[in-house]
Amino acid sequence: MLNLFCTNSKLLKKKNITDLLSLKNDHWKHGIQSQKKFFLENIKTNDLHILLYSEKTLIGYVCLRKHKFFTKKNKKKINYLHFDTCIIKNQFRGKNYTRILMNFTNKIIENFKCISILYCEKKLVSFYQKYDWKVSNEKFYNIIQSSKKKIIMTYNEKSKYKK
Repeated sequence: MLNLFCTNSKLLKKKNITDLLSLKNDHWKHGIQSQKKFFLENIKTNDLHILLYSEKTLIGYVCLRKHKFFTKKNKKKINYLHFDTCIIKNQFRGKNYTRILMNFTNKIIENFKCISILYCEKKLVSFYQKYDWKVSNEKFYNIIQSSKKKIIMTYNEKSKYKK
């Protein structure tokens, strides 16, 4: 049985945090303590966490971090969701769980009526394009500090930005 839900950081249970730190560590071998340190230093109380469980095992995770930027033209403040992390547990890949997780994530972004921005390696662009993410034009390159090797992609760009 699958269980898919979205919650903010302040409502995460200790088990959810332990599960997601472990899942992240399976993907990026930095150690649980390093994952925990990153979480404590970078994740804010209102950031969003999308968790996909199969039975009691966390098999998928997306983090959407709430951020703001100012437009160059008229200095308006724009809220956006920074698409920070997307992971499917190795043994569950290729079984349609990614599609479930990404479609749910896109619906969350649409419900917030804002744009979402991610930056990724060039090799991942076609993956995100399957889920209607677009390679960004130059206007978003000043928002996110990224290396020149990263590609900036957007979702829901035509939404009425939340101000």
